[in-house]
Parts: sequence; C-alpha cells; structure tokens
Amino acid sequence: MTMKEIKVRVPEGITEFSVQVNGETTTVIYDTKCVDNKEEWRPKDGYFYSIDNGNVVCSTAIYNGKYKPNFDGLVPFYCGINAGGKLVINIPQKGFGFGHYYEIRPATEEEKQRLFDALAQKGKRWNAQQKRIEDLPRWRADANKHYFFITSHLEVSNETEVFDGSDDARYNACNYFKTEEAAGRVAEQIREIFKNSKAE
Repeated sequence: MTMKEIKVRVPEGITEFSVQVNGETTTVIYDTKCVDNKEEWRPKDGYFYSIDNGNVVCSTAIYNGKYKPNFDGLVPFYCGINAGGKLVINIPQKGFGFGHYYEIRPATEEEKQRLFDALAQKGKRWNAQQKRIEDLPRWRADANKHYFFITSHLEVSNETEVFDGSDDARYNACNYFKTEEAAGRVAEQIREIFKNSKAE
C-alpha cells in the first residue's frame, strides 16, 4: 500500500483539526513542539527572537518593527546579545540589523532572561509598553528603612528614610546608597580625588 503525504497549513492557535481522506474522517492532534515553524514565524514589534547560527551561545535580540530590513534581509532590533555575549543597544540606521529573517526563531524564556540580565548590568531595562530601552530607576529606601550616605568627613553613616528635606537632598545629590560597602567605595574614590587635587 502506497502512503500518500498530505500537507496541511494549520492556522495559528489551532491544535486539533479533522481531515477527510477517501471518505474517512480522521482527527489530528497538532503538537506544536514537534513541528519546526521557524520559516513561518515572523516577529512583531517588541518580540524577542534568537539566532542559533550553529554557536553554543546563541544570539538574542528584541525586534524593532518600526524599521524595514535592508536589501540583505538584516533584522532591525532595539537591543541584543551577540554570540560573544556582548550587549548591543542599537540606534537604528539604514543597512544595520541583527541576523536574517530566515534564521530567526522565538526566544526562550531563559534567553529573554539573559538579555534582561545584560541590560540590568548596564543600568538599563526594556520597557515593553513604550517599546524602548530606558535607564533603571535609582533605588530609594522604603519609609522607615535604612540607607547609607557619606558625611562631610568622608565617613559612611546611615539614616532612616522619612522623606524629609535631608533625605531628599542626599538622594538628589546621589549621596544615597543601598549598602555600606557601596558608600565606602565612593568615599574612597572621593579621598583619591582630594589627595590628587592641585587646587589651592
């Protein structure tokens, strides 16, 4: 008996359908995990995608749908991690992209997290609602919690946040730290500046 191959294009979101062959109806359960849809998948603005390229560490980026790919089919992006693990934040320009459409696929949750972590290390984050890279907000203690600051004698002290004028002044002057160690490092940097200053 000769087997006949039947190809069926399944609409997005459909996981079960019926086909009729030689008058017999058969129900088919469509398992998306077993089908390679890489060629069919196209990202939308703000979608995370990855490129394997045969590398152990794949590249991951966020698709920028506001720009069209150039003649080489390069994919415009907001930011991404290249195969070397380096974060690239893109200022879109003609002819510049991250991968080609034929080699991209949806990023996994783990790959997305790698990109989030890389952004955080640079003090950045992805704003999914406004579709842009932005600076992380500076930390500020909750009411009645401690923070650290550097005194006029370049010593580290702590204070309780009550959102009064002194707290606001320290925060606005960036003399406001989450840990004693962080404040101590900055205090040491200031000492070095004073020590090497030529001012009279």
